[in-house]
Amino acid sequence: MINRRLIAFFLWYDIIGESMKFIQYVLAWLITFILIIIVLISSFNLAIYGDSQYHFFENEYIKYEIADKLDLEIPIIMDITDHILNYLRGNEDNLSYILEDGRDFFNEQDLFHMQDVREIFITVFNFNWFLIISLIILLLIFIYIKGDWKNILPNFYFINLFLFFIVSLIVFIFCLVDFEGMFYFFHSILFDNNLWLFQPQSDLMIQLFPLEFFKDFGVRLVMIFIVFIFLLTLFFIKWKRIVKNK
Repeated sequence: MINRRLIAFFLWYDIIGESMKFIQYVLAWLITFILIIIVLISSFNLAIYGDSQYHFFENEYIKYEIADKLDLEIPIIMDITDHILNYLRGNEDNLSYILEDGRDFFNEQDLFHMQDVREIFITVFNFNWFLIISLIILLLIFIYIKGDWKNILPNFYFINLFLFFIVSLIVFIFCLVDFEGMFYFFHSILFDNNLWLFQPQSDLMIQLFPLEFFKDFGVRLVMIFIVFIFLLTLFFIKWKRIVKNK
């Protein structure tokens, strides 16, 4: 009878122990995965809004001679850009921009499409705050259950970083092979209509932001993301060394 009770106790103890390990692994995976996504969204935000003067946009307009194509001066184009980016962030309620000759820079298709883009921007930026709060809560839970977070978190960071690198490499290769195809693919996923299909000959929106602009922006986003990930990786490497030497 005693042997059976002892066996049952040790089995229960092992099950509880394995369950706690599993919970710790799940928490560690979630925390480090969320951390990388936060860095990605923050890099996107910084790539657009990190410079209040929007020099990247201005340089792109000069590079691709957008002023000549639109028959507008650069200061006017920059004012339109400032208006667009404020609208996408939710700081402007109306996208319409009336030019000196009395016509609206944006046509009806522009207005409807940018409304969809605005909803995506606001959702993504709000979601980033949700992820930050979730990250803090999950970390507090990890500490509260007395998990081995000091050793487990760095390991799962490198696991998630490797998986993210593989996915990013696949996307990067597809972009190198056919950037326009990937551009259309992602737009078809993000939008449930065809309002994003503009005519380069007549639509000012696509003349303001040609495909080449998005290529350059993609490079800018990737470079900012790499810098943040590099610093974060150095942090976790230092973390592992400190824990190992204790």
